[in-house]
Amino acid sequence: MNRGRSIGLVVLVATIVALAAQLGSAVPRASADYPGQALISYVPTTPQCNMYTSFPGDTTLRADGVSTTAICILIRDANQHLAQQWPITVTVVQGTINGAKTASLTTNRDGMAVIVYTAPSVAGTEIVSIRYAGAVLPGAGGTYLTLTAVPTPVPTTAPTAVPVATPYPTPSPDGPYLLRVTFTPRQEWCSTLNWDGQIPYSVTLPADDSITQAVCVWLTGRGIPVIGQPVIVRSQVGVFGSGSTQAVITTDAKGRATTSYHGVGKIATTDTITVPAAAYALETTFPVTLTGDLAPTPTATATPAATAQPSTAGRIVGGAAPVAGGGFTLFVFGGGTNDQLVSASQCAAARGVFWVSASDGSFITLVPGAAVGAVNESWNARFTTGVPSNTPVIATCRAS
Repeated sequence: MNRGRSIGLVVLVATIVALAAQLGSAVPRASADYPGQALISYVPTTPQCNMYTSFPGDTTLRADGVSTTAICILIRDANQHLAQQWPITVTVVQGTINGAKTASLTTNRDGMAVIVYTAPSVAGTEIVSIRYAGAVLPGAGGTYLTLTAVPTPVPTTAPTAVPVATPYPTPSPDGPYLLRVTFTPRQEWCSTLNWDGQIPYSVTLPADDSITQAVCVWLTGRGIPVIGQPVIVRSQVGVFGSGSTQAVITTDAKGRATTSYHGVGKIATTDTITVPAAAYALETTFPVTLTGDLAPTPTATATPAATAQPSTAGRIVGGAAPVAGGGFTLFVFGGGTNDQLVSASQCAAARGVFWVSASDGSFITLVPGAAVGAVNESWNARFTTGVPSNTPVIATCRAS
């Protein structure tokens, strides 16, 4: 009977050992002999790391210091079971994960974990390592992340375009700007005129310089004053405040401009004040009757030698030269060649652009620094022998 008990006890022990062996094979293990397996894939964002993600998967990322990708990790144990709630350590070499080189994660019930990776600024190959219980889990591909260099842009030099400038304000959709001119005894009265149609558009003055009259100009568009606009006025006999038969005046905050006018001799005649054609209005003339003595009877007295008058060629005789980068200006050129015009403007040929008005109200352009001859073809065709004296010129001097 003791022998039977001994045999039964041996059988029981053997059964327990065999059962334990079978049960042990069903428990997830990770050791140096059975480390498990880590699969890696890359997805644009963390929500895209889920049970539908394809493993493994390589990718490329711009090495610009800011580009990101989500590292999606799937862990299986030595028996190829999903490793749930495994604490793992993720390590990178080139870039960062959550702002560092190493991060600790825990797998979810699907054996997955995810973390955001930020690219470095240097191109290369990133190697992602996954550790569990101190051991590196082997992968099955997809552990390489290629970091591509950011291409350096090749600078291109765009051709210098000839500016298409509008010297005058663009006419309103309802029609051209309205230009009105009249005369008052005093210049300061110009700013208070009502312009109700009752003011005189012509005037009678002594032929000498004993009485001065103010020429008043008002420029509007759709009832709105045009501010800072140069306007040219000319005469044939009398002179303006500048002492010349031509003046350039600029409209103020009310769209008004003024200059003085008076006769210069004692001979009765009719003068005509003219506002030349421009983009905002057609040429307009206003008569001035100058009253005085008849022409004196010539005597036998010797004629004094004529005093040579200084030449105005190549000089600005009215207005001011353009300022570099200062927008548009209007001046009167004393006449001369294109080179003399550029020299008088005190603007380098490569930066200056000049316009004069044509008889049809359009503008003819001179771009001294233009590389294409056709740009100045109309200008050169009109001024074959040079620019005439007392020519109004609109100019700009570009900053560079």
